[in-house]
Amino acid sequence: MDQYYRAWLSKLYVITSLLFLIFASCARPLNTREKGTLAGGGLGAATATVLTTAVGIPPGTGAVVGGAVGAVGGALTGEQSAARDRKLEAQQRKIKRQRVEAGHPLLQWKKPPVATPDQADKGGD
Repeated sequence: MDQYYRAWLSKLYVITSLLFLIFASCARPLNTREKGTLAGGGLGAATATVLTTAVGIPPGTGAVVGGAVGAVGGALTGEQSAARDRKLEAQQRKIKRQRVEAGHPLLQWKKPPVATPDQADKGGD
């Protein structure tokens, strides 16, 4: 009975630790690279597990190797996507700044008229 309790308690510690890591790592939204890493790792692990099982290699080995390779590929793809997004945002800021400088009518902000002290006195009578 004591061995059963220790085994159960160790499993509880592992599950609690995993849940803590999952929730702690999701404290902020994922960026593009992190999303790519997560997706690549998951797809790589799943694909490698299926393929290694069909060949006769233990599925755990395939999942570890496939997950690592997929995570690296996903991180690289996610970083390229994030770099493209940053470049596009910089171009959009530049276009907007040029339109403001050129006096584009849709981007002009007209200040409301400010009453001078002389006008304020005339309007108060």
